[in-house]
Amino acid sequence: GVAALFANGWWMTVRDAVKAEQFIWGTRASEDKTREINQQEVTYGNFLQLLLEGHTNHGPSSPNIILGHCRKKTQGSEYNMLNNHPITIPDSDVICIHNGSVKNDTKIMSKLGIKRLGEVDSEAIARLFEKEINDTGGNIALDNMHNIGYRYDGVAAALMVNGKVPTKLYGVRETRPMVLYYEKNLGLIFYVSESKFMEKAMGAFHHVLLSLIPEFPGLEFEVEEVPDRVAMIVDL
Repeated sequence: GVAALFANGWWMTVRDAVKAEQFIWGTRASEDKTREINQQEVTYGNFLQLLLEGHTNHGPSSPNIILGHCRKKTQGSEYNMLNNHPITIPDSDVICIHNGSVKNDTKIMSKLGIKRLGEVDSEAIARLFEKEINDTGGNIALDNMHNIGYRYDGVAAALMVNGKVPTKLYGVRETRPMVLYYEKNLGLIFYVSESKFMEKAMGAFHHVLLSLIPEFPGLEFEVEEVPDRVAMIVDL
């Protein structure tokens, strides 16, 4: 699945229970399963078109953050889109992706007094983030992100956004890998869990850029592993 958050706070998601290559090329899992773009059924191609055109329900805007995730099922059926990433909590404009597992997700949801949307354990991290938003009025600091890390039992490389604050990216890392790539010529920031997939994708992206812009100087990356047991807030 993939989600985009625009500078004006509008966001969209596309999810499906298919392999990554089928997702990209538009093959459906089944006719009655939905991809979501603010509750509208679309394909990944439609998503890209809206992304490139900067078209949102709130008028023209540019995308600030894009979150993508290829899920390995652990808990909850992949045919329930609420279990697939990016995890979304529409009422709070929360979007979250999580690589890892949460052992105490049922306990977390019980303590928060919230009825879960799906069955996937990752929703617990999204809900903890939602709680910190509600407790602070959206003014989340690093201490609030550390609170999330203290409350779940498990491992995680997780990124999340608050649609009401489209200039900030939030994250926590515990055991699972997370690597920062900064591309200097385009000014793009990437956070990834698996470097080998990033490097393969950027190799293909480089060839596309050169075919479109022959004078493009090439991709230049600064790469740094995010420290373990860390919470972060990235100002964009």
